Amino acid sequence: MVRGDVVQKAIRVILLTAATLAVTFQLAPYIQPSFFSLFIASVAFCSWRWGPAYGILGNALSTLAVLYFFIPPDNSFAIPDSNALGRIILFICNNLFLTWILNEVRTSQRRSEEDRTHTRVLLERLLEKLAKGQPVTHDDLGPDKR
Repeated sequence: MVRGDVVQKAIRVILLTAATLAVTFQLAPYIQPSFFSLFIASVAFCSWRWGPAYGILGNALSTLAVLYFFIPPDNSFAIPDSNALGRIILFICNNLFLTWILNEVRTSQRRSEEDRTHTRVLLERLLEKLAKGQPVTHDDLGPDKR
């Protein structure tokens, strides 16, 4: 089941990148030379929704799409000059940084939810003891998680 989940998420990243490419083609006359923006949003969505590994996959696919279709010469992976190389490197680094930041936010949210659950359980246990007229001791507060 886990392997199937990984494959499904990877397919979704591929489909999202393909959709981003199609939309970018349609909007190209209006957004030139800023065609990177939609791909950055696509990578951000992949990172947020499915995690950093899928953000990195989206980054790789987006980089290949941008390089092949939008950096002259068209329909080639050739990098014509240092300006194009710099733009591609900046695009990759930007997406990796964004993926890292979003992963940190996801991790922080997960920890916050765990802390909230722990606090709720602890509070319920303490209120039960108080309702029964039992004394609350330091040990009832539970171990400090930090």
